[in-house]
Amino acid sequence: MSAKSVASVLHHSSHSGTARLVLIGIAWHMSETGHAGAWPSIKRLAVYSGVSERQVIRALAALEESGELDVDRHKGESYGGHRTNRYWINIPCPSDCEGGMYHRNFGDNVPMFEVVDNFDTRDIQGQIR
Repeated sequence: MSAKSVASVLHHSSHSGTARLVLIGIAWHMSETGHAGAWPSIKRLAVYSGVSERQVIRALAALEESGELDVDRHKGESYGGHRTNRYWINIPCPSDCEGGMYHRNFGDNVPMFEVVDNFDTRDIQGQIR
């Protein structure tokens, strides 16, 4: 699973609805580096998206047409049955994005939290006075 790929889709994809859900499903299967791609089956993507396999095929065509997805189609049989296609997500970060795990814009004033070793939850609950 690649959390970075999922975050990239969530923050920067121009698609909505089924196409976005299919793209999130593919991102879930991406390798950490992204170089190996992902190869979930159409049936698995249909389960993730809650739609029919035909709707997944339409969404894949729309994603490929927009340039957000590259598809390497495998034809024929493999030892274990049908071979699945391999997918690569091509969603570039905008120029004002940090490109990290959270894909924040440089202008965002997001507070950074400090980890405290001696924090006790009873302080919040009012049990320690």
